[in-house]
Amino acid sequence: MRLSAEPAPHTLSASWLASLTAEHLLYGGVLLLAAVLRLTHLGATALSPREATEALAVWQFWQPATAETLLTPHLPLSPAIFTLASLLTQLAGDSEAALRFIPALAGLVLVALPWLLRPVLGRTAALVASFLLAISPSHTSFSRTLGGESLALLAGVLLFICWWRWRSDGQTGWLYVGAAVLGLGLASSPLFYSSLLVWFLIALLERRLGPHIATAEPSPIPPSQRRTALIIAAATAVGLSTFGLLNLAGLGGMTTLLANWLGGFGATGGLEAWLQPVLLLGRYESVALSFGLIAAAWATWGNRPQAAVLAYWYVLTLVLMLLQPTQTGHIALLAVPSALLVGLLVQHLFESTFALAVEETWLRWPLAGTLVALGLITMANFGRHARLQQFNNADNSYFSLALICVLMAVILVAVVLVWDWRATLQAAVLPALLFTAIISTSQAWRLAHLGAADPRERWVAEATDDELPAMVAMLKQIASHTKGAPTAVTLFSTVDTPAVRWYLRDLPVVYGQTVPPAAVYDMVLTPQGAEPALGESYTGADWGYYRPPTIHPLTPNDALRWWFFRQSPQPLTDTRLILWVRADLVIN
Repeated sequence: MRLSAEPAPHTLSASWLASLTAEHLLYGGVLLLAAVLRLTHLGATALSPREATEALAVWQFWQPATAETLLTPHLPLSPAIFTLASLLTQLAGDSEAALRFIPALAGLVLVALPWLLRPVLGRTAALVASFLLAISPSHTSFSRTLGGESLALLAGVLLFICWWRWRSDGQTGWLYVGAAVLGLGLASSPLFYSSLLVWFLIALLERRLGPHIATAEPSPIPPSQRRTALIIAAATAVGLSTFGLLNLAGLGGMTTLLANWLGGFGATGGLEAWLQPVLLLGRYESVALSFGLIAAAWATWGNRPQAAVLAYWYVLTLVLMLLQPTQTGHIALLAVPSALLVGLLVQHLFESTFALAVEETWLRWPLAGTLVALGLITMANFGRHARLQQFNNADNSYFSLALICVLMAVILVAVVLVWDWRATLQAAVLPALLFTAIISTSQAWRLAHLGAADPRERWVAEATDDELPAMVAMLKQIASHTKGAPTAVTLFSTVDTPAVRWYLRDLPVVYGQTVPPAAVYDMVLTPQGAEPALGESYTGADWGYYRPPTIHPLTPNDALRWWFFRQSPQPLTDTRLILWVRADLVIN
């Protein structure tokens, strides 16, 4: 009899550490950066009206059926988010951070997906793509928002990867994973149908026009495997949309996603509506707009099947973004092929660097350092110009210095390009990627932590005022001091919005159009400017609860000052309500 012993724990740990490479450490750093942007302080910002609608549907599902819940049901906007959040809230509570954890986790997984494309794209290309996705402002924002967009982006990208890997190696496992991902996407968001349409057109173009990403066609899928894949897709879609058949209304919600996506093609709003996605793309996804276009143009030269397929993805998504200008999710979708294309371009530029002699590559680093210095001087002078314009509009000296630095950089690159074109391109790409990475990271941090509830940010359509949760906390504190329990008060509200209902969910609130004159409540909520006929003596204070969309008529100097210092001539407007508290409670 042959006996085998388990390896010692220290042997396993030693072998695991020995298998670590610099690539693994770099991916770990990228994921750590993505986690900091996506997971920290998830509950710091109040839920927006759209997020509050999702949260109310989850919270109401677990409440006992009452006349109030039956008359005013809150339907989820994303069936998949409803199902996953309903499970998570039973384990972690119904806090804002717990509700936003599912989209944040999906966004973090999306950052790691280029790892699966290493065999077909290359190690450098996949790593650069992961880094660019980690610092993407649009992906960071969707990852921190309670909604189905983050799941839709994850499902769309993973479905594309499954198709690509199946076309490359023909393994059946990718078919089944793709089927499950298809079911997830169908229950997530209307944005997934954009990914589905783009993927179908890419597959059609790749087969009919080429270039082909596989040297040989994969074997036809047997009927039994097709049936299995369909069963997996259907079971996943139905299970996620209906919470395991506990919420059959989710089937209707899943079909509504398709209707909402089709309705996006008929959106009208004039020239400003069509320019909105372009302005958002230039403002928040500078990598996708600048480097993405350059890399897509490069992909059309030579025989590069992988780059050509990604260029299909980029162009089709760009066209769809213009056809559906109200769907901001297309900007995040466009960032994915852009990141992969930029990764391929960087890999192509540097793939033969280490094989060159030292005398052939020495020029790259001095030129790159000079361009970095000129870039820093340019950014500093643009910032000084934006600050100075507040006090003296006629002084453009710093702006002139910035333009001189830009001109010097262009002339320097043009001169060295004639001498050594490869070193020049490498030296130009490094500073450009450095500055775009700094800009993207700062924009991602701003959308995640500083401006998530500020409609002066073009990305933010509407928001809930941070004063609303503070008002509810004070209301509960008054109830604890006067009634002995934070929920032992009677409250009437003529302000009825999803956010107000969410933050008052623990209190016995009666909603109505007008305050009954004969009724006496401990506290009353009315819109600012209303004069309710209250039967008792009340004292009131105003609180902000909603921040409406903001018009953005900024001049170029105002835009620069906003980008550099978050200073805007536009005030932060909000809609306010009055909290009336019975006078005897305040005295006590």
